[in-house]
Amino acid sequence: MDIRQFVHIKKIPGGKKFDSAVVNGFVCTKNIAHKKMNSYIKNPKILLLKCSIEYLYREETKFTCIDPIVLQEREFLKNYVQRIVDVRPNLVLVEKTVSRIAQDMLLEHGITLVINVKPQVLDRVSRMTQGDLVMSMDQLLTKPRLGTCHKFCLHSFQLANTDETKTLMFFEGCPAHLGCTIKLRGASEYELARVKEIIVMMICVAYHSQLEISFLMDEFAMPPSLAKSSSFPCLLESATGEEEEEEEEDKEEGDGAKMDTSNPFQTDEIVRQASLSKKGLQKTRQLLSLSPL
Repeated sequence: MDIRQFVHIKKIPGGKKFDSAVVNGFVCTKNIAHKKMNSYIKNPKILLLKCSIEYLYREETKFTCIDPIVLQEREFLKNYVQRIVDVRPNLVLVEKTVSRIAQDMLLEHGITLVINVKPQVLDRVSRMTQGDLVMSMDQLLTKPRLGTCHKFCLHSFQLANTDETKTLMFFEGCPAHLGCTIKLRGASEYELARVKEIIVMMICVAYHSQLEISFLMDEFAMPPSLAKSSSFPCLLESATGEEEEEEEEDKEEGDGAKMDTSNPFQTDEIVRQASLSKKGLQKTRQLLSLSPL
């Protein structure tokens, strides 16, 4: 599994660094088809169409009157839109084009429309909202599963050093295990691109670290002991050097005298002499453990 497919990073030049945030959902650059359509929907029911909504007249080799064709187009689109309405969505995302007549009909039914959506964006929305992709008009008769999220809304952002604005669609409140979106702000396009590369690399590092820890726990693996490991010679040398220095200090302070620890009556004397050194307490415990009581 590629973890990068579950983390989408959106760069928005300008603003402040504190404007960067993690969104539990999906964010993409798109706008609704008509200004009068609802741009804020709570708990939307999302229909995802991979096909176009238009009437295709096939007989191009004959001269015919335009009026019957217009009537046929309107009747065809009316039936098409009625099938969409029967599914009861309030937000429709279409990969291809939509006829102007169909757009007006959807507006009359209070359905928000987004057209010319990229295939990869449609796939991400399908995964994040758990909605089915409808491949053709006939599939609408099978009552496909509609996607949903906590909130659908549009936000416009002012780009850095320009008068242009960028409109983004937010699908917020999706389940956390399905993925998220990182919104980056506070720098130029070039700097945000470099930050994006670093974030992608760190996401991979963190994910693989979790996999390695899980694998080691499943195998009941323990980290190697430092004293027995040959992988850390520098650490072993430093540890040995510290022990030698401690022994020299003990000898200088006169704590290296040999005593018979087999006699239990010498325990008090051992404690008194060992307490004079820096390692007195540790040596006392060792000597007491060796003395038979």
